[in-house]
Amino acid sequence: MARNLGQNLSLPKRVFKGLLNRRLFNLAGAAADYVCTPVDLRNAPVPTDGLLEIVAHPTQLGADFGDAYLNPDESLTQVLEQRLAGVERVSYAVMSRDFQTGTTALE
Repeated sequence: MARNLGQNLSLPKRVFKGLLNRRLFNLAGAAADYVCTPVDLRNAPVPTDGLLEIVAHPTQLGADFGDAYLNPDESLTQVLEQRLAGVERVSYAVMSRDFQTGTTALE
């Protein structure tokens, strides 16, 4: 999926990424509504509806994980916990199964 939340998304990029994501959804049968990086998640409002995919590039941060796009000493775990506290995690396997049966992934 192409990133569709965050900074640096001009109108042409938004249109292209919207079309690409729609095509990928049609091919895969399941996809997230929103895609962002951990930096986007940290800096932008979290969507209140739909499914959010966070594209991470994990790095080792002591006993924890960082991310290639976060500050070198910033914890990916902490960003996820702070910004997504109480948000249900859903696997693509569940999304695909629910899409095929006509039920929603989040109820």
